[in-house]
Order: sequence, then structure tokens, then C-alpha cells
Amino acid sequence: FTSTRGLIVSKCGQPEEDESEMLAMTKFLVSGVFTSMTVFMGTIGNILSIITLLHKKMRNVFNHLLVAMCMVDLLVILTNLVTAGRTFLPNNLLFIKIAPWSDGFCHISVSASVFLTIAITMERYYAVCSPFTYQTRVVERGHWWILSYYIMPVMLTATMLNLPKLLHLIKADFVKNMFKHHQATYIKLGIIFQVIHPLATTSLVPIIVLCLLNYRMFLGTKRTIANSTTDISMARIMMTIVAVFILLSMPKVILTLFEVSTIPNILDCHQRMCRY
Repeated sequence: FTSTRGLIVSKCGQPEEDESEMLAMTKFLVSGVFTSMTVFMGTIGNILSIITLLHKKMRNVFNHLLVAMCMVDLLVILTNLVTAGRTFLPNNLLFIKIAPWSDGFCHISVSASVFLTIAITMERYYAVCSPFTYQTRVVERGHWWILSYYIMPVMLTATMLNLPKLLHLIKADFVKNMFKHHQATYIKLGIIFQVIHPLATTSLVPIIVLCLLNYRMFLGTKRTIANSTTDISMARIMMTIVAVFILLSMPKVILTLFEVSTIPNILDCHQRMCRY
């Protein structure tokens, strides 16, 4: 049924038959066919990128951070492979068992990919805007220390932010027992957290930070004469990557905003003890 409260229109209950057919077809095409295509092309592209970037002549912090991002993207692709498998084989017990874990690691990997994009941009920002300080740090700290300095906080932050989502997906017993008699509170906490992550942490804030860093980097390439041609070229490559990232992130931002906009509808349906 549909109910109206002021400006809130909530549609609760099972979808109509024609809506169910449309949803099933959309899921088959998007989660099945298109995801399989992106898995195939993404796997080949990332593997070729890793092989190229690991060449001895390409050995530097920037390229090795790109390798880390390619590896994280490969993990996203592998988890999407499970999603495609569930679409084609919905009754397969293996896919049913590993799907919650796969979805959880997908969220962690996507967050890590976003944070690594910011980390790589920061690395290029320091190289272009503070070249002498950057070179001194490379000599004093060493290649692997700098890589760890960027990668470890990224992976830790991505894991911690998505831990509640993972626990929810795998239906952890202690979480179910904790909120056994407080389902409304559980839903509200989940909704509030959804606004913080992923809307703010992997969409809005990263786009703002990346735009500012790239603008400063663009100015740095124009006025700093101490930079080598290689540093400037890598900065331009990173600016291109960021531009593509922002462009491809816009559908995600729109969908996340739409999801957040349905919060009142979800709460309305929950109060009526009806499926949203």
C-alpha cells in the first residue's frame, strides 16, 4: 500500500507483478550480463597494468601505489564475480554461503580504492609542490617505508569503516542478540551511519579533497621550476585519473543520495511493520 504523511510517500509491501518482472530483468542485465563483461575487461586491464608498473624501469613510489590500487580493484572485481554468479545461479549453495562475505569485502575494497586515490594524489601533490622536501623524505625514509605510510592507514580505515556493514551482512550472532528487542534503534543507527559512510567518506569528501589537491597541483606545475619532467608527467597522469574517478563517481553519488532520501520511507514502513 501507499501512504502519505506530509511530503513523505512510502510504498510498503511486495511490488506489483509488472514491477517484479522489470526488477528481475534489470537485475539480470546489470548484475549478471554487464557485471560479467566488466569483470572480464577489468581483470585483463588490471593484470596488464600491474605487470607494466612492476617493471624495473618503473620502480618508484607513485607506480607502486598504482599497483596497490590495481590489486584492490582486482578484489572488487572478484567479489563482483560472485554477484554475477548469484544472478545466473540464484539457488547455488556455494554462492549463497559466500555472498555475505563477498559483499562485505567488496565494500572494503571499494573504500580502499577511493582512499588510495586520495593517497596517490597527496603523494603527487608533495612531489610537485614541495619537491626538495619530497626527495629528502625519499632518501631518509626509504621506498618501502613511504609505501607503508600510505597503504596501511588506507586499509585499516577502509576495514574499520566497513566492519559494521560486514557484521550486518554475515548476521553476526552478538549483533543480533544486542539489538534483538531494539530493531527500530538498529535500523536508525544503520541509517545514520549510511549518511556518514559511504555518502560522506567515499563520495562527497573525496571529491572535494581531490578537486582541491589537483587544483593546487596544477598551479604547482606552472610555477615550480624545480620539478623534473618525470614528476610533472606523473602529476598530469594522476590528474587525469582523478578526473576519470570523479566522472565515474557521479552515478554512485546520485544513487547514494537517492538511497539516503528514502530513509523516511524505510522508517515509515518499519513503523507499520511492513516490508519496504
